[in-house]
Order: sequence, then structure tokens, then C-alpha cells
Amino acid sequence: MDACRQRGHLITRKTCLGHGGENKEDRSIFPVRADGFPWEWSIFMSVISLIQIFDGGENIMLEFAPNTYMLEYQDGAYLCNGTKRVEAPLNLETLQEAVRQCPKLHTVSLDEVPFDDRCFPVLAQTPKLNMLALLRGRQIAGHGLELLKDLPLKDLFLQRTALDDEGLVQAAQIGKLENLYIAACHHVTPEGLLAISWRDKLRVSDTDMQDDEGLAGLFTEAERKAYEDAHTYKTMKNRISLDSPELQAPVHALREFFDDMNR
Repeated sequence: MDACRQRGHLITRKTCLGHGGENKEDRSIFPVRADGFPWEWSIFMSVISLIQIFDGGENIMLEFAPNTYMLEYQDGAYLCNGTKRVEAPLNLETLQEAVRQCPKLHTVSLDEVPFDDRCFPVLAQTPKLNMLALLRGRQIAGHGLELLKDLPLKDLFLQRTALDDEGLVQAAQIGKLENLYIAACHHVTPEGLLAISWRDKLRVSDTDMQDDEGLAGLFTEAERKAYEDAHTYKTMKNRISLDSPELQAPVHALREFFDDMNR
């Protein structure tokens, strides 16, 4: 038996597990570790442990295609590139496994998401992400969106989530973001909208065509105008310098006017 415990020794299954010291052999051979456990089985179990997701006590082996660039979730399964289905519950563990196995992901579209803002550290591991939809995520407040600020994310769909003003401010920090959809996100206030008026080249849409709630929008016309005016003013202020040659004449005239007023 001691010989069986030498690293790399090839033995049969029944030689190692035989009863009464008998050396009974079959035709299967396994390389054995120093502790007598077959290397082949050990490696196999290690691989399995990397892809097991526990759901209610059941082990689910997930296998996503490594060339997956678009990930959706429909009818109890992840859908890879619109074709391959991976049966699994929608939760943080399965999402993390999908991200780990799919380094080419650039589109993630999930509906009725059951998880909260803890999804953002997971999604931050997708360096090519340029479109993200977390629709009807009632626990998604957006606290963690700042983790995506360096990703090439251009379109962010957060309709009917629990997005609030802080989450909106963090979304505005995503450098490449061009379109932000927040219809029916009732925790976002006009003050929160004004707080991101500094952000250039960002279109914020507070309406959609899904239902009456989406059609109604979040803001009144006056509130939208206040945002647009603040956005325009801050954009012009950032772009136009008082030292610009075309402004020298009007600036000089204003200075003379105020000088005369002070005499």
C-alpha cells in the first residue's frame, strides 16, 4: 500500500481500494498522488468545481461559448449570440460565470433582474462592454456604476429600476456614455438631473413607448427646460474663453461701460 502512495505511481483502481490486502486489478489505471488519491480524478474534480453553480442544492454545470459577444436572458436560460441557450437561473453567480467564460462580451441585456448593485463589480470585468440593459431591476439603484467609468460603454438602459440621484451621478461619470435611458425610474428627481447637466455629449431619455408610465416621463416641460438651459450654459462656458479674439471687442465695450459707471 505504501508503494501506492508514491507520487506518480501508476496503479489500478482495485489495487488502491482492494480489501484484505488483496491486489485485485482491473483494466483501468490511474496516476496517484502522494496521498493515494488518483491524480486524474483530482484534476477532474478541480475543473468541475470551477464551473459548478449551486441553486437550491442542485449542481448546474455551465458552459458558455467563449466567442459569445451578446448575452441575453429569456425563458429561464441565457442566450448567447441569439442562438445557444444555457439553462440556468438568473443570479449573480451565473452572471459571474458567464462573464468569466466570455471575454468577448460587448452586449449584455437582462430583464427582470433579481439582483442588486452587487452586479456592477461583476460587469466591470467585461472590458469590451458597450451596451448594457438591466431592465426592471427593482433593486438596482446604480450605486456602483462608477466602476464602469473606464469601459467603452455607450448605451445604458435602466428603465423601471430603483435608480436614484446618486446612481444617476455615477452613470454620468462613464466617460464614453452617449445614451442613458431612465424611463419610469421614479427615484430620480429634477435636482438629480440638474446635477449631471455638466456632462457633455450625453443624451438622457426619461420616456419610452412601453406603457403609460413610460409615456408620461419623469419631468415636466419646465424641469426639462431648466436642465437643457443649464446644460447649454455649462457647455458654452467650457468651450468659449473670454480670451478668444472674436470676443475681444464686446469684452472691451463691457469693460468701458462698467468703468464709466464707476466714475
